[in-house]
Amino acid sequence: MQKKFRTLVFVFFFVAFIPSIIFGFIIWYIDPFALWHKPFYCPNQVYEYKNMRYNAKRFLERSDYDSLIFGSSMLENTSAKEAAKKLGGSFINISIRGSHFNERRFILDYALAKNKNIKQVLTTFDIEIIPFLHTFSYLAMKHWGVLYDKEILNDYSVYTNKETLAYIFSTFFKLISGKEVSCENRDFDRPASFFAESEHLLGGIKNFVKNDYNLNETKSAVEKIKNKQISKDELNPKDLALIKELFDKDVIEPIKNHQDTEFIMIVAAYSVVKSAIAFQTNPAGARLQKYFLKYLLNQNLPNLKVYGFDNMGFTDDIANYVDLGHYSKDINSKMLDWIAQKKGILTTKNFDEYWDKYEQKSKAFDLSKFLEELQKAKE
Repeated sequence: MQKKFRTLVFVFFFVAFIPSIIFGFIIWYIDPFALWHKPFYCPNQVYEYKNMRYNAKRFLERSDYDSLIFGSSMLENTSAKEAAKKLGGSFINISIRGSHFNERRFILDYALAKNKNIKQVLTTFDIEIIPFLHTFSYLAMKHWGVLYDKEILNDYSVYTNKETLAYIFSTFFKLISGKEVSCENRDFDRPASFFAESEHLLGGIKNFVKNDYNLNETKSAVEKIKNKQISKDELNPKDLALIKELFDKDVIEPIKNHQDTEFIMIVAAYSVVKSAIAFQTNPAGARLQKYFLKYLLNQNLPNLKVYGFDNMGFTDDIANYVDLGHYSKDINSKMLDWIAQKKGILTTKNFDEYWDKYEQKSKAFDLSKFLEELQKAKE
């Protein structure tokens, strides 16, 4: 009787676990983020390529590299092969659009722990996010952050949302039924690049205005200035102290902790229009940006080089931009040339002159006239 009972218990649990085993196998087999293996069905696909928070692990785990291109969207169009040719080393580009310093720090720690021979990290100093460092919610990292901890099994949790599960199971059933699976192949040289879908906005006002965002943001800024809705409020000491604490932790600390790695940091080169909006509608925020960039330079970190390219002329020509902040891939290429030539390096000695010119140009730019040009081109 006892033997029969044990058999029934075994059968019960075996039958109960079969669905879970099948479920887990399907997720493992499709594995759209390539967490456990290269894709069997679409080897050159990067699922949800616009969100490298998830996909960075794939490239960190399955690529041959000794250097990283790891900034915001300002570096997404930078060629890893071109960077290797001009700067030396073997690069991969895992830049994350819209990323904060703390998000990048989290993944960078994983990368530097996994590959202790990383020679160079090419990244961005995104000055526009400085005033908002203290408002970032770490809950935003909760879902994808499990990919970069020490646990392996919890990686499955990134596949628990409805959209991804629907993709996984629809793809699996197409495969077993012999139906064609549509694959969106990506260039692994710069997997999150966006130039293919945005190059039609380059070339000047007539193309630039095709993006409604460009017109609307400029119009909003002009109205704020006209109505004297200028943000002049300085951050309170508590918030400023928190920003400094986070900046030390997420920007400066990794550089100090990895003296054998060269960090190349590019100050985000926004168009003169975007810079004008910042200085003319939020002067307090602009002052904060200046403070932390200068603070970074004053650290005198031997393995850090900071580059400012705003004085190279391209930021003044809207023909180089698809929107107020993002330039063409040709500019990404030129930046690699300038870095190789050591042009544009910012130091404590030349910073004030650099910033003063940048500030004067931004304050002098006529946003109202530019808005008129946009509106005329829109007609």
